[in-house]
Amino acid sequence: MQAWELIYEEKNDGLVPTHHDKKADATYCELKAKALAIEASLKLCRAEVKAGRAAEDDADRQAARAEGEQRRAARMNGSNGDDLGHHGQAMHGGDMQGVGGMENLFEEHVRVSPWQVATMAVATVVPTILFCGLFSFMGFGSLNFAVLKCFVNFYRSTASFAVMILLLLYLFDASQWAAGPLQVLRSLLYTVVGLCLILALVMAADDYPYPQAG
Repeated sequence: MQAWELIYEEKNDGLVPTHHDKKADATYCELKAKALAIEASLKLCRAEVKAGRAAEDDADRQAARAEGEQRRAARMNGSNGDDLGHHGQAMHGGDMQGVGGMENLFEEHVRVSPWQVATMAVATVVPTILFCGLFSFMGFGSLNFAVLKCFVNFYRSTASFAVMILLLLYLFDASQWAAGPLQVLRSLLYTVVGLCLILALVMAADDYPYPQAG
């Protein structure tokens, strides 16, 4: 229809066709009839698709409702069987218990191996021992501090190294790493960055002490 309008404008020196001109032209009327037929068929297709989806939704709801009723009936039958069994035990043994004494059928028992316990203990104790030994007066904290102070502007180099690692992680889009080894590497690099920043702050305390009230 737009092509017809362009042809009409070319034939009439750019004159835009009016509604009367369109109705008077047989070609335009034929094109409009075809467009109306296509639009009607599209509406019919949409209505059929909508009706099909509604029927599928109703079928899914009915299936879900039937499944829920079956589960409810099975649960009721199971609870009735348990009640009958408890009543039978009470009649024969005289050891009836209340609802609180019933065992939970869905309880999950988690087993922890000795290897897992030892690994957790080592992962908890070893970092604490290393920290106390390297950075406290109980161990070699004062000696390490004195050795590190021999390097000029050591805290600046350490902080720059941490910033460089962060920049590399950002450039290589480390937050999107999905492979297992890459995730381990990312965790290790984050740990190194944290340790470097903490060490830089500790070493900078001598040059930039905390202000005290005079």
